[in-house]
Amino acid sequence: MLQRAIDARVPFARVTADEAYGQAKHLRSWLEERRIAHVLATKVNDTVITAGWAEVRVDKLIATLPRQAWKRISGGQGSHGERIYDWARAAIQPVWENGFGHWVLARRSVSSTSGPS
Repeated sequence: MLQRAIDARVPFARVTADEAYGQAKHLRSWLEERRIAHVLATKVNDTVITAGWAEVRVDKLIATLPRQAWKRISGGQGSHGERIYDWARAAIQPVWENGFGHWVLARRSVSSTSGPS
C-alpha cells in the first residue's frame, strides 16, 4: 500500500502505525531506506539498536532515563476531558543521516504515576 502511494505520488509527510505494524522490523527498515519519516508504536519488549551499537529492550532503555527526561504534555481533549501524559525520548541508532534522527518515544499515563521518575 505504501509503495503504491509513493508510485502514485500521493503527498504525505510521515507514516504512523499502531503496534501491529510497529513491531515489524522490516517495515521500519523499509521506511528508513526510503527516508520516509515515521512514528510506529511497538511493544515494550521489542528491541532497538542504541547509539552505542547495543541491542536493548525498549522498556529497559526507557527505565534508564533520568527524571529530567520526562516532560508533562497534554494529548488534547478526549471524551473524558484533557489527556495528560508524561513523555520522554531516548536516542537510538548509531548512524544518523542529515535531517533524520532516530528515537524511542515513551508515553506514560499521569494517573498511574505521581510524576516523572
